[in-house]
Amino acid sequence: MKKSIYLLFSIFLLFSCENSVNEKEVFEFPLLEVPYYNVKVTGGLWKMRIDSCIKNTIWDNLAQLVSSGKIDNFSIAAGIKKGEFSSNEASDSDVYKTIQGACYSLRLQPDPKLERYIDSLISIIGKVQEPDGYLYTIRYFKPLGEKCIGGRWANLSHSHELYNLGHMIEAAVAHYEATGKRTFLDMAIKTGDLIDRTFGPDKLRLIPGHQEIELALAKLYRVTRKKEYLEVSKFFLSERGHYNNGRKQYIFRKNLTYFQDHKPVLDQEETTGHAVRACYMYAGMADIGAMTGNTEYIEASNRLWENATGKKIYVTGGVGASHTKGEAFDEAYVLPNLTAYSETCGAVGNILWNFRLGKYYKDAKYFDVLERTLYNAYLPSSSIHGTGYLYTNPLADRGQTTRSDWFDPPCCPTNICRTTPSVPGYIYLTDDDNLYINLFMKSESKIDFGGRKLIVNQDTEYPWNGEIKISLGLDKPSSFTIKIRVPGWAREEPIPLGLYRYLDKGNKTVSIKINGKDQKIILDKGYAVIQKKWQTNDEISLDFPMEIRRLLADERVKEDNGCIALERGPLVFCVEGIDNNGKTSNIILPDKSQLTSRYIIDLLGGITVIEGKAKTVDDKGVASVSGFTAIPYFAWLNRGPGEMDIWLKRDSVMVNN
Repeated sequence: MKKSIYLLFSIFLLFSCENSVNEKEVFEFPLLEVPYYNVKVTGGLWKMRIDSCIKNTIWDNLAQLVSSGKIDNFSIAAGIKKGEFSSNEASDSDVYKTIQGACYSLRLQPDPKLERYIDSLISIIGKVQEPDGYLYTIRYFKPLGEKCIGGRWANLSHSHELYNLGHMIEAAVAHYEATGKRTFLDMAIKTGDLIDRTFGPDKLRLIPGHQEIELALAKLYRVTRKKEYLEVSKFFLSERGHYNNGRKQYIFRKNLTYFQDHKPVLDQEETTGHAVRACYMYAGMADIGAMTGNTEYIEASNRLWENATGKKIYVTGGVGASHTKGEAFDEAYVLPNLTAYSETCGAVGNILWNFRLGKYYKDAKYFDVLERTLYNAYLPSSSIHGTGYLYTNPLADRGQTTRSDWFDPPCCPTNICRTTPSVPGYIYLTDDDNLYINLFMKSESKIDFGGRKLIVNQDTEYPWNGEIKISLGLDKPSSFTIKIRVPGWAREEPIPLGLYRYLDKGNKTVSIKINGKDQKIILDKGYAVIQKKWQTNDEISLDFPMEIRRLLADERVKEDNGCIALERGPLVFCVEGIDNNGKTSNIILPDKSQLTSRYIIDLLGGITVIEGKAKTVDDKGVASVSGFTAIPYFAWLNRGPGEMDIWLKRDSVMVNN
């Protein structure tokens, strides 16, 4: 009997040791996010936007996917309906992204009707998936499929096969996390296994033309812990730049930089090519670097971030300046305003990228860029009602831009579906001993870390003012550190690395109080560090001074020479013709002009405006002084087309009234 007990105990120890060794081989980001569904946004701008996405954007996208035939592509491929293929090679991804957003919505606000509809779509998708996991609707439409694709993976650089499957995997993970149902997840696992069996150094040596599968496989790994998914994701990254090693993908010869295939990714130091592809790849490099222990990947990603942030980012946080080079990064400091591309999907990619670098390097500068992009490059992409979309986000307009009900490809509206509900997941990060607070919005959150259970409530009207009260609820008193991002704009640094700067130093300083008592601010990588034994009902009061600031661009940005932009808090402002006698291109803002701000509750859903005196020049070149009004850039183009400018001509002299 004793021998049997000893044997069982020995076997237990053996398996325990094996498991502990395996656990040590599992890498992750040093900081972990608090999931979006543990953060309830309870008021303010982001509650309005999240609610409008759930009530309007997602249902509008589903309706548009039906009317445009993209959902019918699956029904026809499954043999349920008859008809012709609608749209293009990336059509499947639009359905998947909308499903992903709907699943995020279900986790935030359960909706039986929406859940039933999404499950019905998944059922149809399941009928299209082949037994080995392959799924691509265009392949079922002859001769179109054969002509465009030429067989599985035959034209991978343009087929979007892996791009589509990546978005399918992400949607399946979201569905599983929202509902607990495995149907879609099991389909994704079957697809992930197919990709692993198909691609690799000793298998098929091809890479996707549009990056996305790399991010998706990392998500699938998190659910399954199958390291093969990380390995094939790493292969797709490491294979770039090695065309001469036997890879037969002719299309990449034409423009290697467009596809980020011109150099091995670990050797790339300049952001090039299609901006969405690039940002997705750079985010994927961060995932692989953090989650496999191959830190050279995340270090290379960070070098590319320095290039983009120091030389190629708009003041709005938008990326991808060039129309003519194909939705692409341009040369350093080439940032035109009127023809700015700044695609909405590029803003999404920039958010994903900065979030990962912030989780790895524990540095607030990445969240400075994330916040700027979120408010000023992403938020303008849909109207205040959640519909009416923008593909590109120019920084100046002469009436040529209008919001669209839909466009093809609808990559941007469907990206909005999945991004807006996920925004609460960017607020908090944790490790065993630290709580990081990165973004500010009125919210209630449940946070578990280091064996603690914590309730964190934010009470604020941010971004309209900088007063934030953070109250804590704990199951028992506990010692840990809270690190609160002090935004770069409150530290005289609008964007890291100095591409933009303020004209003058601000007049006010940041203040932090704990339970009403002033605290000395100790900064570590942009975070105010507060370490103490916390108790229930402890309250942190923040005051970030929201002064109106004038920004200048680096003189090498020729487009902005002699111009100035306006900013208040995290928001970049613009002038719209409707507020300024129909014209904005004739406005000259003197440095000495006094500016004021006020909140108008019944304008564009409730916004703060900036007002003051400026010169205006008539058609004969005669200057006069008149009042002008600027609104947050995210709110532009909600009242019809017209002139708009972010960068205004600057003058040091004010003419008399």
